[in-house]
Amino acid sequence: MRRRFLAQLLIVILTLLVLGNWFLSDWVESTRPRFIVWWGGTTFLTVWMLMLAAYDALRVRREILEEDEFEDFS
Repeated sequence: MRRRFLAQLLIVILTLLVLGNWFLSDWVESTRPRFIVWWGGTTFLTVWMLMLAAYDALRVRREILEEDEFEDFS
């Protein structure tokens, strides 16, 4: 479930990047607040995704270590 959410979030971020750079660039760049909100939101989602990916990596590492400890006692 974590990885599926990360994949969906990556698709959203890539879509925002494409829309903001090409299709909606004139609209996004027309006013400063719109520019800040658009790219600030995209940056927030990107940082959030990176934090979730780091959490997922640490969680997987912990699960592997716990499996190894369990096997040592068997």
